[in-house]
Amino acid sequence: MTAPHGLDTSPAGTGGLGAVVRRHAGLLAASAVALAWMALARHQPDTTYHFTPVIVASSWGAARRWVAAGPGSRAAGLAAAGGGGAIAVITAAELAWFGALEGPTLWGTAGALVETLAFAAVGAALGYRFVTRRRPGLLFVA
Repeated sequence: MTAPHGLDTSPAGTGGLGAVVRRHAGLLAASAVALAWMALARHQPDTTYHFTPVIVASSWGAARRWVAAGPGSRAAGLAAAGGGGAIAVITAAELAWFGALEGPTLWGTAGALVETLAFAAVGAALGYRFVTRRRPGLLFVA
């Protein structure tokens, strides 16, 4: 139940902070990993954290699957892929703007923006798979 002033007055366990965290688990997970990536890359701009975009983009789907304790719909998978991918791409753009993607790529060239965007797409696809996979696996139960 919500009071007129916007505070949640429902009994414990039916709402509150836990419900907000569960509802926004994907956003919180992807944002936390992106913030860590931002701090590391700003601290050492000549080091490339190659697989961090994969982790950022897929963490939204992993968190949603973990909170839901089971597979989700295609729409939920697309939302997780889009959200995680967007956070990874926005973080990569910010890092490029700050000049913090100056390390080498896996294929030896300088400037890792293209590599980062490609890995963000891979991570978004992985996040989609996390949400929609029907069979149990190493990371998630059915």
